[in-house]
Amino acid sequence: MQSRSVAIGGKLNRIQAALEASDAVQCGMCFPGMVVSLTHLLATRREATRDEIRAALTGNICRCTGYERIVDATLLALAET
Repeated sequence: MQSRSVAIGGKLNRIQAALEASDAVQCGMCFPGMVVSLTHLLATRREATRDEIRAALTGNICRCTGYERIVDATLLALAET
Protein backbone atom coordinates (compact mmCIF):
# COMPACT_ATOMS: atom_id res chain seq x y z
CA MET A 1 0.00 0.00 0.00
CA GLN A 2 1.20 3.50 -0.75
CA SER A 3 0.22 6.73 0.97
CA ARG A 4 -1.30 7.97 -2.30
CA SER A 5 -3.54 4.92 -2.54
CA VAL A 6 -5.34 5.72 0.73
CA ALA A 7 -6.72 8.99 -0.62
CA ILE A 8 -10.44 8.88 -1.36
CA GLY A 9 -11.42 9.92 -4.86
CA GLY A 10 -8.28 12.01 -5.21
CA LYS A 11 -8.98 13.80 -1.91
CA LEU A 12 -7.05 13.43 1.33
CA ASN A 13 -8.40 10.86 3.79
CA ARG A 14 -9.06 11.83 7.43
CA ILE A 15 -5.55 11.21 8.70
CA GLN A 16 -3.89 12.91 5.72
CA ALA A 17 -6.11 15.98 6.21
CA ALA A 18 -5.51 16.02 9.98
CA LEU A 19 -1.73 15.73 9.57
CA GLU A 20 -1.80 18.61 7.11
CA ALA A 21 -4.11 20.76 9.24
CA SER A 22 -1.95 20.16 12.32
CA ASP A 23 1.28 20.91 10.47
CA ALA A 24 2.42 17.58 11.84
CA VAL A 25 4.95 16.60 9.19
CA GLN A 26 8.00 18.67 8.48
CA CYS A 27 10.42 17.07 6.02
CA GLY A 28 8.05 14.42 4.63
CA MET A 29 10.41 11.44 4.82
CA CYS A 30 8.27 9.62 7.40
CA PHE A 31 4.94 10.74 5.94
CA PRO A 32 4.12 7.67 3.79
CA GLY A 33 4.73 5.20 6.62
CA MET A 34 2.83 7.33 9.11
CA VAL A 35 -0.14 7.70 6.75
CA VAL A 36 -0.36 3.97 6.04
CA SER A 37 0.00 2.98 9.72
CA LEU A 38 -2.46 5.59 10.96
CA THR A 39 -4.98 4.89 8.19
CA HIS A 40 -4.99 1.27 9.36
CA LEU A 41 -5.44 2.40 12.97
CA LEU A 42 -8.42 4.59 12.05
CA ALA A 43 -9.93 1.80 9.95
CA THR A 44 -9.78 -0.66 12.85
CA ARG A 45 -10.40 1.57 15.88
CA ARG A 46 -12.94 4.26 16.72
CA GLU A 47 -10.99 5.37 19.80
CA ALA A 48 -7.35 5.24 20.81
CA THR A 49 -5.22 6.60 23.61
CA ARG A 50 -2.01 8.49 23.04
CA ASP A 51 -0.06 5.35 24.00
CA GLU A 52 -2.06 3.20 21.55
CA ILE A 53 -1.37 5.69 18.77
CA ARG A 54 2.33 5.64 19.59
CA ALA A 55 2.25 1.82 19.55
CA ALA A 56 0.60 1.92 16.11
CA LEU A 57 3.54 4.01 14.90
CA THR A 58 6.13 1.46 15.97
CA GLY A 59 8.68 1.12 13.19
CA ASN A 60 8.02 4.59 11.74
CA ILE A 61 10.88 6.91 12.53
CA CYS A 62 10.45 10.69 12.54
CA ARG A 63 13.50 12.79 13.31
CA CYS A 64 11.75 16.16 12.99
CA THR A 65 8.63 16.37 15.12
CA GLY A 66 9.06 14.21 18.19
CA TYR A 67 5.69 12.60 17.34
CA GLU A 68 3.54 14.92 19.49
CA ARG A 69 1.97 16.73 16.54
CA ILE A 70 1.44 13.40 14.78
CA VAL A 71 -0.35 11.98 17.84
CA ASP A 72 -2.39 15.19 18.17
CA ALA A 73 -3.39 14.99 14.50
CA THR A 74 -4.47 11.38 14.96
CA LEU A 75 -6.62 12.31 17.94
CA LEU A 76 -8.14 15.07 15.80
CA ALA A 77 -8.94 12.56 13.04
CA LEU A 78 -10.45 10.13 15.56
CA ALA A 79 -12.67 12.91 16.94
CA GLU A 80 -14.11 13.45 13.46
CA THR A 81 -15.71 10.01 13.34
